[in-house]
Amino acid sequence: MRAVQLATVMCVALAVGWLLLRPTTGGEDALLVNRLWVERLPRDDKDMVLRLILVEEEGEQGGAVLVSSAWRIFVELFFFTLQGDQMRVELPQEGKHFNAKVRTWRCKGQAPEPFELCLEVRVARKKQLFYSREDWVIRPGERVPGTVALAPTAEALRGPSCVDCVEGGEELLLRSASTEP
Repeated sequence: MRAVQLATVMCVALAVGWLLLRPTTGGEDALLVNRLWVERLPRDDKDMVLRLILVEEEGEQGGAVLVSSAWRIFVELFFFTLQGDQMRVELPQEGKHFNAKVRTWRCKGQAPEPFELCLEVRVARKKQLFYSREDWVIRPGERVPGTVALAPTAEALRGPSCVDCVEGGEELLLRSASTEP
């Protein structure tokens, strides 16, 4: 279980570190952003679980979708803007965008243990349910004790060439993390 917790912390650190953020154009749901969302708890350290991270800091919004276990991480980074229950998602890697409808609510007692919060994401006719906890909060800019920075800062990524901003093993790790399953 410790490996699963460490993998989750590493996923959050990786995603937040790599986010290229830009100004928001709408309001946000206080339960939705700056929180880790998961489809379910992993069954063991090799169980691949879908995770969603939406971060807002100083009016900028970015996120990551991760499919990960304690030993493998696949990541897709994106920008998003919120306007009411509508979220516009932009995928820079693909050069595509789409709209989603999001709904969050407190669901302690109805959600599987130990979850307290629910998130429904609808894209066209497809629906995905995620769960979170009140204490699974992401505080942008804060470093989690005991973690190692795996990625350059957003400021470094905004520079003219990102090739020079990652050295050695981190580059290999980050390349393999973005590979499609």
